[in-house]
Amino acid sequence: MQARGLSNREFLGKLDPYAIAEFQKQKRKTSSVKGTNEPVWNAQFEFDVDPEGDTTLNLTVWDKETIFKDDFMGGVNIALKEFLKDENTHDNWYALEKRHKKSKVAGDVHCSARFFKEQCSRDHGGSPPNFRTVEGDWVVVDVRAPSPVPISPSSARAGSPQASSPASSPSIPSAHGSPLSVADLSSKRIADQLKAEAEAEKKLREEEEERLFREFLAREYSCVQCGQGKDPESTVQPSCGHILCYTCMLPYAREWAAKAKDTSDPIPCPLPKCQAKLTEGIMKRVLPPAEFDAYLNKGLEALIGRESSAFFKCPKCSVIMEKIASSIADRNAMRNSNANNNNNNNVGADGKPLSEEALRHREEFRFRCRSPECSTEFCSGCMKVPYHLGYTCQQYQQYQASRHCRFCASPMSSINPLLPPSLAEICNEEECQKKREMVCPKIHRCKHFCGGVRGEAEDAHLPCLDDKCRVECVTQSNTDFCNICWVEEIGAAPSVLLACGHVFHYACVLKKLKERWPHARITFGFMNCPLCKKQIDHPSLKSELGPCVALYDDIRAKALQRLEFEGLKKDPDVALPTGKYFNRPADYAMDRFAYYPCFQCKRPYFGGQRRCDAGEQNRPFDPKDLICGSCAGGALATTCAKHGKDYIEHKCQYCCSVATWYCWGKTHFCDDCHTRQQKGDYVSRKAKNELPVCPGPEKCPLKRRHPPNGEPFTLGCILCANLQTF
Repeated sequence: MQARGLSNREFLGKLDPYAIAEFQKQKRKTSSVKGTNEPVWNAQFEFDVDPEGDTTLNLTVWDKETIFKDDFMGGVNIALKEFLKDENTHDNWYALEKRHKKSKVAGDVHCSARFFKEQCSRDHGGSPPNFRTVEGDWVVVDVRAPSPVPISPSSARAGSPQASSPASSPSIPSAHGSPLSVADLSSKRIADQLKAEAEAEKKLREEEEERLFREFLAREYSCVQCGQGKDPESTVQPSCGHILCYTCMLPYAREWAAKAKDTSDPIPCPLPKCQAKLTEGIMKRVLPPAEFDAYLNKGLEALIGRESSAFFKCPKCSVIMEKIASSIADRNAMRNSNANNNNNNNVGADGKPLSEEALRHREEFRFRCRSPECSTEFCSGCMKVPYHLGYTCQQYQQYQASRHCRFCASPMSSINPLLPPSLAEICNEEECQKKREMVCPKIHRCKHFCGGVRGEAEDAHLPCLDDKCRVECVTQSNTDFCNICWVEEIGAAPSVLLACGHVFHYACVLKKLKERWPHARITFGFMNCPLCKKQIDHPSLKSELGPCVALYDDIRAKALQRLEFEGLKKDPDVALPTGKYFNRPADYAMDRFAYYPCFQCKRPYFGGQRRCDAGEQNRPFDPKDLICGSCAGGALATTCAKHGKDYIEHKCQYCCSVATWYCWGKTHFCDDCHTRQQKGDYVSRKAKNELPVCPGPEKCPLKRRHPPNGEPFTLGCILCANLQTF
């Protein structure tokens, strides 16, 4: 197919014609040919022919548009009735006709057609003869036939029996095994062809739309300096309306950014005699981020210079901040909050309460950087870091010029020249004098005083913790607070570097080890570093750590023995790989069982399971109530010569049964009384006259005399009674 002499009605551009052929409700479409009024499509279409239907072929020609509807270029109806009488090729030019009177049509369209006539057997449901075009060596049978059968054209023309014998006709197997007619294959091929043509047409249409859009932008967004059309995203437009591209604007913006002393300085439009000014937003779009930030900083610096009382920079990260005065009510509220909370903010660096003058200075000049990565606390008056709490700026300058105590930072009028420098700069306050007795007198090579304890070995010396000298393996400095007391900085007292790498006040660690566990039940968290939870270890702490380690080993051995006695070594938490304590029976035993210190013999004794202590852990207790079974008295209460005190059996304190539960380190329960206690029927709170009365030795389940219910009683060693040994 092709056309000639088409009428060009485009105001701009050229024709992009295509043709549509319609025959018996079957529609075919060519691709569009760009920029011509004499297109050659070279398209070949196949149509199924129903001799009883309308045999008119309708051809129309259209001009493809990108934005608006496609334009009608003309059409023609070709009668194919005469073509059905032979199998010759009919080739002709046809003049295009108008669709209505107002249509502007010119030109001709050329097409050639050939009809292949074949007759199908009527044995398939009595259907009339069907006609189709020839596909290779096979006639495509009409899809309306009940059982389409491919027929050889040569056989049909020769009158071969194959033309009327479906059993002898070949068929093509489908993917699922059933015969697939050539009609189905032809229909699928046509559908695939149409789909491919539609996708190609869509792609061409999108490309054409993009091309036209770019042409439009090139016409509308041309740089007034270089004259080139640009994408709107790469142009700027000042208030004067001039369009300037980034390429032309970048060197101009850089020149003015370098000359400007303030962002408020006007930057003129680069066009001569133009009075418009470039805005800060235009500079931001044109300049690279780093260069724009430098330009913006000039404005901030100028602002700080003009408004030094209202704006200032963080001395560490240079973030700009505005000073906003707080109200008198807010200041009083802050003072009251600090006073009620015993906040150290009301105490100066010398350990004394803040004066009224110091309080006012803090409220006006103390700031913390707003940047989350910085958070530096500083004085906005003299820019000192950290803020000099307790001093005005002038007082702090005088303080720095004078000598002061290395521990409490109090000013010193004189020092003892007979003492080493590291010990001479310590005031006469009683607390500071005690610290002088403990502190190491060594001076590091960097000339800073050693903050360790006296008598340390050379390899155990505390390294210099000054920020300028601190080694990488130590993460804390002199100005960090001790993570045990949270009252003083590390440099305010002799400190130790533990084996785990963390630094604490020596006195704080010593106090922690001496106070031991905080509740009735023995726990060993006090032996761990507060930061990493590893066991505390330092040569100067061996005298305090030794008994603690020995106590831990003793209780660990007792817990393992009880774990075996109660048959819990096969508990899923220990035996299964998914268990919390897999292959760690000692940790499981220490977590499950509770041990308490006997007030009389000072030895640890078994006090039941830890879960029984959950509700009593934070309640106040009297250490005198913690008595082991042997020290509690009663028959056979003496220590077993073979098994010691750990397996002494007891009577339930509230009935005549053997105790199976030991709670709070002082009370024995049987199963029934323990269950009642857990359900809220507190037998431990009942008076003795409310408890069951023993019926006597003959009827008593224990078969022995014992004190009245409500009092503890020991029965003897359970292992000896059952002849079990470990």
